[in-house]
Amino acid sequence: FAVPGLSAVIIALVAIMLTTLTICREWERGSMEMLLSTPATRLDIIVGKVGPYAILSFMGFVLVFLVARIVFGVPFVGAYWQLILGTWLFILGYLAIGLLISVSTRKQEVAIQYAAIIGLLPTVILSGFVFPIEYMNSAYRYVSAVFPARFYMDITRDQFLKGSLFVDIWWLYAILALQAIIILLLCIVKFKRSLE
Repeated sequence: FAVPGLSAVIIALVAIMLTTLTICREWERGSMEMLLSTPATRLDIIVGKVGPYAILSFMGFVLVFLVARIVFGVPFVGAYWQLILGTWLFILGYLAIGLLISVSTRKQEVAIQYAAIIGLLPTVILSGFVFPIEYMNSAYRYVSAVFPARFYMDITRDQFLKGSLFVDIWWLYAILALQAIIILLLCIVKFKRSLE
């Protein structure tokens, strides 16, 4: 039950921390303005900066999956495509959070603190990884619903241990997609304002 949830912690660690630090480093060095003056669009720059960490995060997921199956013998009864889809939506959401933190702060020291508070602590404490959601009081349940980790934790555990069909848990994917889109839109708005 615990091993499938490790992928959420590893993805959050890689996606938020490294993305936040990479973009902040460009702001601190003053090279972001030089990058933006090149023919590359803002989207090209962001994808170029964030893309490698998306792949690295997915490789972390694959490693956890293989260790869970081979070393710990955790059964997998779900559909691979459902788990992979949920993982990519989760990665996209956490990369967007890291980007939002980086664009908002522009300082590595501050960004690390925000990334730990906004990304890592909720992933470990409020996602159901350590403490089951159903045993939390209603206030913590509402707060946990803000973070993508809670819904990804449900997807990964379901696909490993239960194997629900997509029609039964489609709303988990819809929430992850909605959260990722909202955070990305906030990043775009904040990024444009920060350059003006």
